[in-house]
Formats: sequence, structure tokens, C-alpha cells
Amino acid sequence: MMFEVLRFLVVLGAALLASGGATAALVGLGGGFSDKLDIANQFAPLWLATSVLALALGLPFASGGWRVVTVAAAIVAILIGGFRVAPEVVARFEPKPLPSASERLKVVHFNVYMLNSEPRQAIAWLLAQDADVVVLVEAEGFYRGFAKDLLSRYPYCNGCVERGNWSNLILSKRPPVDHGRFERPDPDTEFPLLGGWSRFAGPGGDFTVVGAHLTWPWRRFGPPQREALAEFVREGQTDRMVLTGDFNMTPWSTALRRFDRSVGALTRRTHGQASWPANRYYRLPGLPLRFFPLLAIDQVYAGPGWRTVSVKRGPRLGSDHYPIVVELAATPKRP
Repeated sequence: MMFEVLRFLVVLGAALLASGGATAALVGLGGGFSDKLDIANQFAPLWLATSVLALALGLPFASGGWRVVTVAAAIVAILIGGFRVAPEVVARFEPKPLPSASERLKVVHFNVYMLNSEPRQAIAWLLAQDADVVVLVEAEGFYRGFAKDLLSRYPYCNGCVERGNWSNLILSKRPPVDHGRFERPDPDTEFPLLGGWSRFAGPGGDFTVVGAHLTWPWRRFGPPQREALAEFVREGQTDRMVLTGDFNMTPWSTALRRFDRSVGALTRRTHGQASWPANRYYRLPGLPLRFFPLLAIDQVYAGPGWRTVSVKRGPRLGSDHYPIVVELAATPKRP
């Protein structure tokens, strides 16, 4: 009797998981028409995994109509989810030939989180990376007092102001030859594009590092923000450009795929490195819970003048995001 009850619960759970996965997958098909429906695609790996689990449970334990419904729904979700997730998995594990070029560029992108709980440890880790350029989002979390050591290593700061918030910064060891900011209210959205750009001189020619913070894609000013950033990129010298940011979009979403196509020669170098949530705690009857990273929303792009050497996710550093560390090497110029 007990075995039959347990079996029924397993079958029921599998059917619910499969149905939920199939529903999310079918809703996500509408992501091309609606940013709100595209929310389902942001979580594609999650419902893909639960559908695989449902199939694994449904095949041996379910029978009759339960089995047909569970297997059919799971297969629908797996096919659609696999189509979205598989290209990122393949790209992430593709072998990266070591470039022979001597010019290297190391960039760290990090959403600090304005209420960062471990600013000293985070700054110590950033200094240990010894990157050429550090792009910070929500840098208010470091406060001015904690940032002295960081600014002593990176004295050139795009975005540091005497008054107001240190929201989005580009820090560098070398002085930029030019720089600019995006924070100008858009008359159509009444919401500024946050971030800026710095251009540096390098052995292989000038290169530009762009940092941006985009809102959630389903908000009404999300599409104008993305288009404004893409337009800036297309109008610049993209061959040696590097674009980083908290885009609040995952690689399996229709929104980010469209953005990928809108930035011209730039190609995304991050492929599914889940960066959120990182270190947020919630208490249920006194028990702290730490969530595993689910969403790959921090991205790095680079132009054809750069080859990818490595892309790594950093540790938890008191933020709700993990940092992303990218090492690039200049593409050898053709004779």
C-alpha cells in the first residue's frame, strides 16, 4: 500500500514537472512577439532540467494515460529547451586555440550591488586579479572610504564624481585617450542608459571598453535602452571594442539573441556563465538559505580584433552577482 502511494506521488510529480516545462516552453515561443512572454525563456535551463527529470521518472513509473501525458509533455519541453540551451553549452566548451599575439587584455566585470556586504574582501579580490580594466556596476556598494586601495591601483576612473552616486565605473591603470558617459535622460523613455566608454591606446591600435547596465527587458523602457546601446556600438570602431555589462538578459532569451544580432561585428564571449543570484540570504524560521546561481545575465562582447583566451566566473563577493573575468588576445593582423 505504501509503495503504491509513493509511486502515485512520483508519477504525479513527474506529470506536473513535465506539464510545467512544456507550458513554459510553449509560452517562450511567443518571446519573439512579447518581452513579457520571453520571461519564460530566461529560465530555460531550469525547466529543461525539470523536464529531463520528469522523463526519467515518468518512463519507469508511470503507465497508461499518465505515461503518455508525462512523456509527451517532457519531450516537447526538452526539444524546445535543447534548441535554446545547446548552442551556448557547445560554444562554452569549444577549444580555444592559444593566440600567438603578444598583446593581451584582461577585463573584469562586476556588479558590486549597492548594499554589498563584503566590500573589503571584494576589493582585495579585484586587486588580486591585476586586470587591465575593471568595469563596475552599482559601485555605490564600495563607498568612497573602501575604494581608496582600488583607486590607488586604478587611478583613471570614468564615472567617479565628487558628488552623487558612483553607479557605473570604468577603472584603468593607463590613462584613456578619450572617454564619455551615457547618462542622459531619453525623452522617449525618461530612463537613462547607464554606463560609459573609455578608449585606450594599445600596441595594436586604439581599443574601446564599454560598460553598461540595462534594465529588465520586459519593462517598457527596455527595448529603447537596448537599441540606444546597440546604435552606439554600431557607430563606433568595433574591431577592437569590448562591451561588458549587467544586461539582465540570459543567452537563451529572444531579447539577448536579438541584441547579439544588433551589435554588428561584436560577438558575445560569455556563454551561459550563471552570475545571479550569488550571495543573497533569506530566512525561513531562522534558517539562512543560499540560492544557487540560475541566470546568466552578465555579458561580455568583443570585436574581431580580439580572440578569447579564457572566460571565468569569480567567487561570491558580498554582491547578488558573481564577477566575470575575461582574458583576450589581439588577433594577428593579416600580412
